[in-house]
Amino acid sequence: MGIASSQGLPHLLFLAKKYPEQVSGRILQLGRQDAYFDFDALRSHADRFGVELKDTPVRTVENPWTKQTVIDDQTLFSALGFEKVDSLDFVADESPSIVHDLNDDVPTSFHGRWDVVYDGGTLEHVFDVATALRNIHVMTKPGGLVIHESPTNNFVDHGFWQINPTVLLDFYSANGYEILEAWVCLFPSADTMHRESPRRFIYDSAQFEALSVGRFPHGLACVVVVAKKPLEHKAAVKPTQGFYQRHWRLDERSDRRGAVSALGGMLELKSISAP
Repeated sequence: MGIASSQGLPHLLFLAKKYPEQVSGRILQLGRQDAYFDFDALRSHADRFGVELKDTPVRTVENPWTKQTVIDDQTLFSALGFEKVDSLDFVADESPSIVHDLNDDVPTSFHGRWDVVYDGGTLEHVFDVATALRNIHVMTKPGGLVIHESPTNNFVDHGFWQINPTVLLDFYSANGYEILEAWVCLFPSADTMHRESPRRFIYDSAQFEALSVGRFPHGLACVVVVAKKPLEHKAAVKPTQGFYQRHWRLDERSDRRGAVSALGGMLELKSISAP
């Protein structure tokens, strides 16, 4: 779990600029996020995106992986404008505000509690992904956002799973969410992924299905999905994979899986073409 100046940070700033009313209120991190930058870097990136940071005490910690002095997660999310910053982890050693295992159903006191639920790289470490997704669904307020940034290719044994885009798009679409953003980020090398920006491609199911068997580009890939919960909460339903919904025309709602991301702009979103 980590937010680097090359990926997670510009993505959060992009969303804060594009959806200022949504990226606010109470946020729940799934696991505490490790930053890979100091406050000066945060300010520099915020200026580039035209995001005004909120006044907040700057707390610093040592990044456990790089050993550099960085801002902590509370500083980051408070500066982005969140009024309350919570974190959920199954081990108390991480000092989360909530200790809970996402493999197990969350208590009803967690239902509809957060305006934004942020998964910066936790879902792949949870064995029972279906339960974790249902937990995310019930913890998000009606009208709130879910933000995922998950490894999707060439992360062997990083976690239990590599999260395919179709898992997230199909689950949230089946449950009536509006897909605001859906991208695949491609890094050429693990050595540079925390320093250099990835190539970002708008996720289009038909194009990516053509890459599904041995045609995916070389490098490390992450999926970013931002989904807005409907105003009326309903119990989560299990999705059918979008490929089969479209193939057998099982559900007209499958047409809503495409993201509204626009080409170009602050993140240079592009289309990917099948070979």
